[in-house]
Amino acid sequence: LKSKGLISGCSSGNGNWLEGAFSLCNVSFDLTEKGLQHLEEIGQHLFAFIGMLQKSPPERWIFDEMGKLAEIGFRFGEDQHPFDLCQEISLSLQRLPPAEGLA
Repeated sequence: LKSKGLISGCSSGNGNWLEGAFSLCNVSFDLTEKGLQHLEEIGQHLFAFIGMLQKSPPERWIFDEMGKLAEIGFRFGEDQHPFDLCQEISLSLQRLPPAEGLA
């Protein structure tokens, strides 16, 4: 998409609340002027990529490495403000059992 001049960048991340609707993940594209005229093509590429991920999920080592990085970030991270920590814990409790979310 970038080589076609349709986007200048893209990013993805964890889901969030957006006007009363919850999502598990989000994908954002920074569209160019040309990209605004080709929204359907951009959507087709996005869903083709999602389909590819469904057919061949990421390898186990990727999850393991992400887990190690998260552990390092937790062990050596700076102290958080209580409000931010509360929000982070509540989000983790949506996907983890309490024993793991509070560990």
